[in-house]
Amino acid sequence: MKRLGELLIEKGLITKVQLDEALAEQKNSGDFLGTIFINKGYIKEDNLVMVISEQLNIPYFPDVKDMEIEDDILEKVPGDIAQRELILPLELLGDSLTILMGNPMKSTVIEDLKMRTGLKINVMIGIPSEIKAAVERLYKNRMAKNDADISEMLGDETMIEADILDEKGETKLSEDEILKVTEDKNIKNLINLFIVKGLGKRASDIHIEPFDDKMIRIRYRIDSVLYEEKKYPISLLKKIIAVLKIKAGLKLDQTRKPQNGRFSLVYQNRRIEFRLSVLPTVYGERAEIRIMDKRRIKLNLDNLGFNKRDIRVIKESLAKPWGMILVAGPTGSGKTTTLYSMMNEIFDDDSNIMTVEEPVEFNMSGINQVNIKINEEDELAGKTEAQKKKILATQMTFAKALKAFLRQDPDKIMVGEIRDGITADIAIRAALTGHMVISSLHTNDAPSVVTRLMNIGAPYFLISASLTCVVAQKLIRKICPKCKKETKYSNEELEKMDIERDAISDIEHFYKGTGCKHCAGTGYYERTALFEVMPITRVMQELIMQQVSIKEIRLQAIKEGMMSLRKQGLLKVKEGVTTLDEVARATAGM
Repeated sequence: MKRLGELLIEKGLITKVQLDEALAEQKNSGDFLGTIFINKGYIKEDNLVMVISEQLNIPYFPDVKDMEIEDDILEKVPGDIAQRELILPLELLGDSLTILMGNPMKSTVIEDLKMRTGLKINVMIGIPSEIKAAVERLYKNRMAKNDADISEMLGDETMIEADILDEKGETKLSEDEILKVTEDKNIKNLINLFIVKGLGKRASDIHIEPFDDKMIRIRYRIDSVLYEEKKYPISLLKKIIAVLKIKAGLKLDQTRKPQNGRFSLVYQNRRIEFRLSVLPTVYGERAEIRIMDKRRIKLNLDNLGFNKRDIRVIKESLAKPWGMILVAGPTGSGKTTTLYSMMNEIFDDDSNIMTVEEPVEFNMSGINQVNIKINEEDELAGKTEAQKKKILATQMTFAKALKAFLRQDPDKIMVGEIRDGITADIAIRAALTGHMVISSLHTNDAPSVVTRLMNIGAPYFLISASLTCVVAQKLIRKICPKCKKETKYSNEELEKMDIERDAISDIEHFYKGTGCKHCAGTGYYERTALFEVMPITRVMQELIMQQVSIKEIRLQAIKEGMMSLRKQGLLKVKEGVTTLDEVARATAGM
C-alpha cells in the first residue's frame, strides 16, 4: 500500500517540498499527516478524504449535512466517543453496524466499538468537519428529545415531589439536603432514562452495580435473563444511589447496611410501583429496582397457562371451605402472580379475606392487606439483651400477624411465604380450624413441598390432614415470533442438555429465534409458565403419613394425572412455543 504523501504527489495535489515540510512538523507535533496538510492550506479536506478512501480501499460517504439517523442507531456509539473520535453510526442491519469515520486508521477505536456493541463494524470515510457538525447536531437533538420524552412520560413535578415530599406534602429532608440532590438534574434525568428504557424493554428488574473501581454497569432483567445495557464512570455512583434513596425514603447516611424501600412514578398516564433494594459491596452500594407494572401482570387463573386438568384441580381446591394450598418455585418464578390470581378467584363480598406480606406487592380492593417489614439485624445491632427483647416483642412477623388474624374472624388467609416452623405450624392449624390458607414455599417441584414442610418442623400427620393442593411452577422464555426459524439438534447437543432422543421422538419440528430488533437479538420474547399441580388425594395423604420418599410421592402424583415440569416443557417445544435449550435449562436435574 502506497503512503498517503506519495499518493498525493502522484495526483498533483501537493509537492515534494510540501510533503517534507509536513513530515518535519509531524515529528514535533505527532499530528495526523492529513491534518497538517489541511491546516497549512496545501489541500482541501474533501480531496484528502477521497485519496485516503482510495489508499485504504474504504468507501467514501460524501454528504451528512442534512442526514437524519434514528435514535436506536445513534445509541450504539456513545456521544462522548462520537465527538472525540469523529464517528457517526449510519446504519444497523442484522448484526452489522456501519459507521462513518473521519480517521478510519484508528483500528483500536474500531475494535473498542466491536467489544462495546457485540456487532460487526463496517467502516466508511467522510469529511471530518462535516462529521463533527453532524455529530453535534444529531446527538444534541437526541439529548433534547430524551429530556422532553422523560419529562412528558414521568412528569418533572411528580418526580420532584416523590423525591422530597412525604404523604402529607411536608418535606422529608433539610433544606441543604434538598438543594444537594435536586440541583443535579442530569443525575435525575439519567435515572429517569434507566427507568423509561426498562419499561420500554419489558424489564422486570434494573440492576445498577459497581463492578470495579472505574465503572458502573446497568443491566436489565428481560424474560428471566440479565442483559447489559450500558456502562458509566464510577464517579456517578454516589449521586445515583443518593437520588434513589430519597425517592424510596431511605437513609442517606446509612451506607454500610442493606436498605429496602419503594416509590412510584407516573408513566404514560398510569402509576407504576417500584421496589428498591440497596446493598453495600466492595466497590460501593449497588441498587436493584423491581418494576411492579400492574398492566403487565394478569391476575386471572384462566390466563396463566394452566391446562384444563390443572385449572380444574386448582379451582376445586379453592372452592373448599378450609384447607391449605401452597405455591412452590424458586425466586422469580411468578409465585406472587399465582397467589394474587388465587385471591381474585376466591374473592367475594361475603368473606373476610386477609393477607400478610413482605412487602404488599399490589393493593387489592376489598381485601385486608397487612405489610410487615422484618429487618432484625439492623434493629438489634449494638443493643443490650433487654433492648433486643423489647424490639422483638414489638416487631411484626408472619407468625405474629397470623395469630392476630385468627382473632379477626377471617374466612380466607394469604401468607406471602412460609419461612419457618412457627409460621408453618400456625398456618396448618388455621387450615384445620375452618380457614382457607394460601401461601408459598421455596422448592423446585411439587413433591418436594411435603419434605420441605417436614424439614422446618411441621408434623407429617398435620401436613397430611391440612394440605389440599400443591402448585409448583417455573417461567421459561418464548421464541420471538419475528425471527422464529426451524432448527435441528445433534446427538452431542442433546447429550449436553441431558435429553434422550427417545424423549423427543414425537416432536417433528424444532424452532429457535435467530435474533432480531424485536427481541433485542436474544431470539426470545416474553415468557410462559410450566406448572406441576398435585392435589392431595386420600392415597397421597396415606403416603405422607407413611413418610415415603419424594420419588414415591412423585410417581403417585404422575399416576394421578400430574404432568411434570420437564414433560410440560417438551409439550411447549412440540407446540413451537419455546426451544429445547430453554426447557433443558429450566428443568435441569428433573
